[in-house]
Amino acid sequence: MKISEHILFLIMTILISGLFDTDVSAQNVESMLKEKPVKFSGALSAQFLSYSTSKVNPSRVPFSWTISGSPTISLYGFNVPFSFVISQKQRDFRQPFNQFGMSPYYKWLTVHVGYRNVNFSRYTMAGHTFLGGGIEATPGNFRLGVVYGRFLQAVEDDSLNVEYVIPAYKRTGYSVKVGYGTSSNYIDLLMFKAKDDISSIERPDLSAGVLPGENLVFGIKTFQRFLKKFTFDLDFGYSIFTTNLYATDIGITNIPLESLITGLTTVNNSTNVNWAGNASLSYTHKLFSLRLLYRRIEPEYQTMGAYFFTNDLEQITINPAFYLLKRKLNIRGSFGFQKNNLGQDKLNDTFRKVNSININYSPIQKLSMNVSYMNYRINQSRNPLIIKDFVDSLQMKQVSTNISVNVNYSFGTKEQRQTLSVGTSFQNFDDDNPNTEVLNSSSSQSPFVSYRFNNSASKYSIFGRINYNNFKSSMNTQSRLGFTAGGSKGLVNKKLNLKASATLYQNKIEGESNGTTSMVRTLLNYKIIKKHSLNFSLSYINRRFKQDTANNFNELLIRFGYSLRI
Repeated sequence: MKISEHILFLIMTILISGLFDTDVSAQNVESMLKEKPVKFSGALSAQFLSYSTSKVNPSRVPFSWTISGSPTISLYGFNVPFSFVISQKQRDFRQPFNQFGMSPYYKWLTVHVGYRNVNFSRYTMAGHTFLGGGIEATPGNFRLGVVYGRFLQAVEDDSLNVEYVIPAYKRTGYSVKVGYGTSSNYIDLLMFKAKDDISSIERPDLSAGVLPGENLVFGIKTFQRFLKKFTFDLDFGYSIFTTNLYATDIGITNIPLESLITGLTTVNNSTNVNWAGNASLSYTHKLFSLRLLYRRIEPEYQTMGAYFFTNDLEQITINPAFYLLKRKLNIRGSFGFQKNNLGQDKLNDTFRKVNSININYSPIQKLSMNVSYMNYRINQSRNPLIIKDFVDSLQMKQVSTNISVNVNYSFGTKEQRQTLSVGTSFQNFDDDNPNTEVLNSSSSQSPFVSYRFNNSASKYSIFGRINYNNFKSSMNTQSRLGFTAGGSKGLVNKKLNLKASATLYQNKIEGESNGTTSMVRTLLNYKIIKKHSLNFSLSYINRRFKQDTANNFNELLIRFGYSLRI
């Protein structure tokens, strides 16, 4: 090892020990000395797209490009991963999109810097991107984490109405996780806090519907395995969400631990307090298993640590499974219901019932069969606490049934493999409301046959597929018969891979021809040298209508790219 490398290693050891207050044992030092001083790994790619179409309203810009990378630098075993994306925006944006961040880690310590998204739990910090920093550490059985940063950037309202802009307050926040345990038995206590900065922008006009808010969330997440065959999983969040920091009147006075919470967050007449969580209990045996799940998310539950929540629901599900005939026959089921309007303040109540069964049977290694069934029922009725009179428009009873059958048979030698697949699917949707059944009731069938031949010695394969789709509704009947053929081949000493396919669809409405749809796809991948490769793809679509010829169009998308893997 060179003297300069020893000096670099010594500096890193001192910095790590001083910053994170950890002792580097002789064994750790010895193992680190065996590592290469500097190693690079990761990937870099550049993509260029060209698009042309005869459509009046194109769905893409004529030319676009994207450069992305995920390089990782390793210094004596200390990994520093980076990621970045640079892309061309559309014409109505003023500058490219740039986000840079890294999460270097060494053994049990991870450091987040830049644009990151961290997931502590579903109901607290759940993957929202922020610009800032954080640390996650698992020394021994401890599970620790803290992040801090900007969750929203300030965006001023466009008072001159030159362009449509949604204003936003600058939002900063942090999240803390403290836990103990292993991957199979742990408990985490969590906290998330975020607040909008009122002074970050001029107060938008009320018509914009944008108000500054503040959010405090407490959570608990645990997974426990006990008695060898039982597992218990819990994820719970308790959110205090103030939607308008301009409000002054005190609204809620019965918050648990009120003195503590009011010292941590703003509480006024716009504050909502809600909880959300899911818990499951599972039992596993060599012949069967059973899982019970309960989920409840209160109507106005929100967290600024997540982008979207489907709230106002209560769900109970039972998932049994059976493993028979030496596991050649597997049967899985799911039976449950879901309802909304937990606060009894909506005009209607909705009750959903979902039942499904999946059967897999492989009597021999070459043959496999799969049958699946799902029945989805939804009932909606008026809320008698709000609407006393009968209202037809609020009554709904719908039943959706899906059945699919697939059979796969593989034969041939190890070098020349053939696979034949046959299957069909059936979907039926019934609407029992006489006011809407004419528009909603429908059914469809989709049988298919496919064949694939693969020659591993000569590095080529061919495939073909015939599929038929028939859709019936009270309005009309539509059908489509499709033929697809294609193949792949390795060339130039396996450096060049070529894939191509062509598809033709014949479309009919009420049994009469409605034209054709043809598609061609080609993909080329060429390895220049060991770590460098070029790729090219072409996709062409041609749609011809027999009656409405004015809507005929063709579309061509060409993609060219370069990739580097270290």
